[in-house]
Amino acid sequence: MKNELNSLRYLRKLLLSLLTSVFILLISISCSSSDQDIKVAGYRFTFEGKDYYIKSIYCQNNPESCNQLISRDFEALDSNQDRIIDEITRGDVTISESQRIYSYALDVLEKENRLNDIRDLNEEFKYTIEYLNILFEITSFPPSNGDTFNQFKIIQNKFGSEQEVSIFVDLKADGKLDDVLAGPHSLFEAQQQYQDTIEKGVSENKISRTKDLIRVK
Repeated sequence: MKNELNSLRYLRKLLLSLLTSVFILLISISCSSSDQDIKVAGYRFTFEGKDYYIKSIYCQNNPESCNQLISRDFEALDSNQDRIIDEITRGDVTISESQRIYSYALDVLEKENRLNDIRDLNEEFKYTIEYLNILFEITSFPPSNGDTFNQFKIIQNKFGSEQEVSIFVDLKADGKLDDVLAGPHSLFEAQQQYQDTIEKGVSENKISRTKDLIRVK
């Protein structure tokens, strides 16, 4: 299991729960590189009988902005605050399980109007194809101290219902999806859609493909 977790380390939100205690701490201190403010927020919650804590650090245009999901057993990181867990930094848990817990907390905060969305810092590494009622999106994440990985998102608009969003991760950016982070689509059906999206991106010179790496330009 540890070997499997090590392979996920650098590679990049729930149901039946009771919120027993909430504590929000919001403070501001000066950024070391500017006059802007760093905002630090803490959120404690209980999910399926276990206690968790989210620590959020944000400063505009600061690469150290991130969210940390912390429990007694593990720590997980959303390195660019896009609601997707990117890395397990401590403990024995899968990215998909930590994502399930993280998504629950974000859903609660959003319903309570206490969640602020920020600009997508990886917009320049995103490739999107949109059809009549479905959108396919590949985002490449090049961590500063690890390997590039890809996120594949399927957003489907169904008549008379809300959007269905499925999210997958290609841990090695090699064209093969490795895990389901959220949504109803299966890994099997998403793989072909991922491959088709890659092919179109390569043909449009928006995605580079070498023997070992597929990356949005």
